[in-house]
Amino acid sequence: MTIFNEFVDRFLHNNSTENGYRDMVVNVYELRKNLKRSKLIPATVVNERDNGTETKEYMIKLAPYDQDLRKKIPYDKLYHREWFLHMECLPEYEKFEKEKCIRHDFRFKAYPICYAASLKPFEESLILENLEGSQNFQLWDKRFCMNGNHIKLVLREYAKFHAISFAIRKQRPALMKYIEYNSRDNLLELLQKSEEFDNIEILCDRLMITDKISKNDTYMKKLKYLRENLAGLIIDCIQNNKHNTRNVLLHGGNCFNDMQFCYKDPDTRGMPSEVKFVDWQNSRIGSQIQDISSFFYTVLEGPTLLRFEEFLKYYHKNFLEYGEKLGMNLRDIYPYEEVRADWSKYSIFGLGLAILFLYKIFMGRDCCPKIPTPFEKIEGNEEQYFRRIIDVFQHFVDEGFI
Repeated sequence: MTIFNEFVDRFLHNNSTENGYRDMVVNVYELRKNLKRSKLIPATVVNERDNGTETKEYMIKLAPYDQDLRKKIPYDKLYHREWFLHMECLPEYEKFEKEKCIRHDFRFKAYPICYAASLKPFEESLILENLEGSQNFQLWDKRFCMNGNHIKLVLREYAKFHAISFAIRKQRPALMKYIEYNSRDNLLELLQKSEEFDNIEILCDRLMITDKISKNDTYMKKLKYLRENLAGLIIDCIQNNKHNTRNVLLHGGNCFNDMQFCYKDPDTRGMPSEVKFVDWQNSRIGSQIQDISSFFYTVLEGPTLLRFEEFLKYYHKNFLEYGEKLGMNLRDIYPYEEVRADWSKYSIFGLGLAILFLYKIFMGRDCCPKIPTPFEKIEGNEEQYFRRIIDVFQHFVDEGFI
C-alpha cells in the first residue's frame, strides 16, 4: 500500500533498513486525502533493534494533485525552487562559511535539513527534518504580532543570510551567477495566476469604510492612490531591480506562516532561542528590503512599528558585523543611509503583501473579500485584520513612504 507516494515511501523504507535495522513502523498523523494545497505531514520511523529502539522524525511536504489548482499556482516551479535552495544554494552557503572559518554555532542555520526531494510531476515532495517533534519548535501564527525579542532574532538571521550573498557576489562571482540564473522570479506568476491582484481594489474599498480612514482626508487620498497603483508598484519592486549589484538571494517567505521558533523555557514564549525559516518556495533574487519589509509588515503593529528605525538599524548592524566575518567591508558597499533610501523605494512591496496575505491569514486561505455595501459593519476576524493593516498603512503615510 502506498502511504505518501512512491518516492517518499521508498525513502522511508530504505532509511529504516540502513545499518541492519530489522523492522519498520511508520506512524502517519495525517494522510494525503483530498489535498487542495501543499501539505506538511509529520511521519515517524521507528526502528526496532536487538539493543533498543531508534526513532527518526521527518516532515513530509507534498504538492497537491488538483489539476485546476495547479493551473492557477505553478507548483512545479515552486517545488523546483525549494529543491534548488535546499540541495544546492544552502549547502554552498554553508561551505562558504566554513571556508571563512566561521564557527558552527555562529553560521546561518535558520532552515530545516532537507534529506531528499522529488520533482516528479504531480508528486513533488520534500523530506525535511521535523522541527516540531522532539526539537520543540513552534510555528508562529501571524494572526499575532511579534515582540522585540522575536523580531531581533529574525533580523539577525536575515542579516547573516543577506551578507553571505554580498560576499559570494564579490568573492565567488561565478557561483552567484549560477544562483541568479536558477532563481528567477516565481512570485509574480503566482500572484497573477492566483488572481490575488484582483483583491487589492476590494480590500482598499473595504478599508475606506473604516472610521480611521474615512474620517481622515489624507488617509483617504493615499488609500485611493494605493487602490489604483498598488499592483503596479508590487510588480515594479519585483522587476525593476533585477540587475542591481546589491541584489541578494531572498528567503521570499512571509506570505503565510513560515517561521518556527524554539524556546529554552517552553513556558516562557517571550524569549526565543532559535528561529527556522521553513518555506523557501518563493525564494528569488532581489533587494533585501523585500525580505525585511514583508516580514515587518506582517508581524508588527502600532507600538512595535514606532520602533521601526531601531529595528532597521539593528538589522544593518548585524549585516555589517557578519560581512566583516566573511571578509567584506559592507559599510562602504551598503551604508545605512542607502538602506534607508532603498526602504523608501521597495518597502511598498511589504505593504502590498501584508494587505493581500494577512487577509487570508485572518479569514482563511480560500476566503475572498466581499465588495462593501453601504453602512456595512465590519466585525470579527475581519475587524482584527483591518486593525493591523490600518496600523501599517498609517505608519507608511506618517513616514512619507507613500
